[in-house]
Amino acid sequence: IAAADFYGRQGDVERGRALLGRLPDSLTTAERSVVKAKFLERHGRIDDAAAEFQQLPTSTDNPAAWAEYTEFLVRRGRAAEAVQVARDALTRHPDNQQLSLASAMAVSLSSGEANPAEFDQLVSELREREAAEEVQRLVETVQYLQPNPEDVARYIRRLARIKQRIP
Repeated sequence: IAAADFYGRQGDVERGRALLGRLPDSLTTAERSVVKAKFLERHGRIDDAAAEFQQLPTSTDNPAAWAEYTEFLVRRGRAAEAVQVARDALTRHPDNQQLSLASAMAVSLSSGEANPAEFDQLVSELREREAAEEVQRLVETVQYLQPNPEDVARYIRRLARIKQRIP
């Protein structure tokens, strides 16, 4: 994967993609699709990444793959589709925490409660100001706690208050 990313960073995404064709046999078809899709997304090939995720077999018994697909759809702003993918997968894997969190993020985003991009945007803006240390502590807290998606809205509101306080 590192070698594929090397070529991807050099602008030769197809060569990197070809290397991923040699992933170990120990990976399932679903795991291979996820690795390839995440590689393609990292290197700006969003349509190709989406196509790779869409090749996930509907019968896959890999809830992590469905969670990754749900998170991809959330990152792409396709919340309604993400909610449907997650709900379908949760019927087969109702106790999977990663899938439950991805589903909650999709539901939260589709309802307009929390937008992860807004969190990232506020962090970027505030790191440039006097509040950089306070913002860094908050970001570290979020990364450490890995809060439920519903809680992201609370962190966004906190960042917005910091932004109002700092000129």
